[in-house]
Amino acid sequence: GSVTMESCKGILTGDTGSGHISGYDLEGEIVMDTGSGHVKVEGISGDKMNADTGSGHVELADLKSEVIIADTGSGHVDIVGAEADEISVDTGSGSVTLHAVRARDIVVDTGSGGVEVDLLETPRGRLVVDTGSGGIRISLPRDPSCTVHAETGAGRVSFDVSDATNVRRDDDEIRLTVGDGDMKIRLDSGSGHIKIQEG
Repeated sequence: GSVTMESCKGILTGDTGSGHISGYDLEGEIVMDTGSGHVKVEGISGDKMNADTGSGHVELADLKSEVIIADTGSGHVDIVGAEADEISVDTGSGSVTLHAVRARDIVVDTGSGGVEVDLLETPRGRLVVDTGSGGIRISLPRDPSCTVHAETGAGRVSFDVSDATNVRRDDDEIRLTVGDGDMKIRLDSGSGHIKIQEG
């Protein structure tokens, strides 16, 4: 069956074999695990948010957590409005969207699916995106500070970033630095276009 948690605090666990899990206004260390079902959470603060589904979507919004983990075997992952030290997303087959996120360490890995990341800032840290087949689009904030290495096996790499320096590019690979190069950005697609843009 389905599990719903609302306005709870502490070490919170939602676990179901086949059913959806939803949570609203939660605080603490939160683990949500379903064999086949969607996970939808809105309004989180605390130490850790871990959402895991075998086959289903993960949708997280309005999060402030030290660690955010989203894992799905087949399904998309959408994270909107997140502040964290670490964000880790893993999907076997499904798209990944991170919109308005702020984190020191972001890792996204998908077997097949497009990835979109919209950064609010580029702190000293890293952003790593790896997709077996799918496009990658990265939106940088105004006045970003990063180094970028982007590579695709079958596709094109393009960028629209002002004040980029040390630019080295081929059709399928690009390296560049913006500002002081604080955030190390590594983008890799087996087959798919990669675009890096500001705003």
